[in-house]
Amino acid sequence: MRYYSTSATLILVSLLWLCCTKISPFGSELLDDQLGDYAFTDTLTLRCTIEQEDEVFTSDRSNGSPYLLCGELNDPEFGKTTADIYSLVGLPGAAVRFDTSKLQVDSIVMYLRYDITGVYGDTTTEQTLKVFQLDEELIYTREYQSSASLRTLRELGSVRFVPRPSKKDSLSIAAKAPFLRVKLDNNFGKLLTRLDSASLVNDTILYDKIKGFKITCAPSNSSDPGVILAFNLNDPNFSLVRLYFKEDTTKRRFDLRFLEGRLTETNKFNHFSHDYGNSVAGKSIGQPGNELMYVQGAKGIRIKIEIPYVANLDNIAINKAELIITAKSPASNAFPLPSQLSLTETIARNLTRLDSTILKSLVGNYQQDLVGDMYVSLGPSLTGGLGLFGGKPVSATVGGNAVKQYRMILTDRFQAMVDDTKNNTRLKTIYLKVYPNRSFASRSILYGPKSTEFPAKLALKYTKLR
Repeated sequence: MRYYSTSATLILVSLLWLCCTKISPFGSELLDDQLGDYAFTDTLTLRCTIEQEDEVFTSDRSNGSPYLLCGELNDPEFGKTTADIYSLVGLPGAAVRFDTSKLQVDSIVMYLRYDITGVYGDTTTEQTLKVFQLDEELIYTREYQSSASLRTLRELGSVRFVPRPSKKDSLSIAAKAPFLRVKLDNNFGKLLTRLDSASLVNDTILYDKIKGFKITCAPSNSSDPGVILAFNLNDPNFSLVRLYFKEDTTKRRFDLRFLEGRLTETNKFNHFSHDYGNSVAGKSIGQPGNELMYVQGAKGIRIKIEIPYVANLDNIAINKAELIITAKSPASNAFPLPSQLSLTETIARNLTRLDSTILKSLVGNYQQDLVGDMYVSLGPSLTGGLGLFGGKPVSATVGGNAVKQYRMILTDRFQAMVDDTKNNTRLKTIYLKVYPNRSFASRSILYGPKSTEFPAKLALKYTKLR
């Protein structure tokens, strides 16, 4: 009896081993250094298409970013990218009255605090920043998208400068921070001193009178590659419009801040435009990304990734699914690789108000959502970081070549694809994009799934359930 029991056990173990080592119809093999319970494949078909990004929410009321982008990039491979800022300014907390009979305007200056996090491009060449007064109402309760723009009335001031986004300076306080100073037209300062009393105590009346500002920036020499700068307008100490004046011989100042007003919140947003011209990235839009793929922040380019034959993988448990994509080395130091990529999916449900707020903050719109693996990495508070997910460029050696790769975990998302019994095309589709796209103008050229050098692939480790 003991002999038959032992033999049966050996036969059962042998059958299980054969089952696990059998090459499946989709080309997976058991690795020699893996446990017998696991199988591995990296030969799943990936179908990639280059697409223009959807409309992006860039309003300060919805995007959750501490800064806005401003500048122009002239990229030989991605064409021209432009980012303009539109913003209101609010009244100080204490009510102000001007005695125009005794008042003399000395100067009016706009201060803009840099945020090095969002700066992208060539900071070594001269730029020209211009400030315009708006001629069209910027509604402080509206959520603006990246294609929105407003008419301007007149130019208020400009400055030619070489960006120093890391150089700290003081502004009448003990603390220091990097900021840019732009002198505005004194006539605009005089306009402020002549406002009626209602305009100086009620922000909404002030908004109606001066409308707000448009801020643009471009390289002084159009042949330069340019730079997208980032300004934290929500810093109350270093981002403001300051009027310097005298009453009799007493020096005074009056501050309007971008952060908030006396009675209401302010509002501000980015306008993004992309002119791809005859660039290689522009010509790729709408085309398969077999050999090379393109991805870009702002309202730029994303990659649609379809996994058409996932239905062949039924009755398995996914232990790990990792998307591995190799980046082509940038041709210019002015255009480094994006520091973070994301994976998103199209939403197939009705959104609640809370949902839409979260999605507009994290994703930039309410038509797509982050894949579940990213939420797992971020944690319940959505502040845990993306270390578990990946998506940052890491050094690797492939075929003896030193490269940078993006490796992204999508285990939960891929298990959902496997478990789908309705062959839902939406569930088999994900999108690769710069994260968060509204806050970065960075871009990258990536090797596609049919590259003969560094093919993009989905590495899958799984357990058979039968």
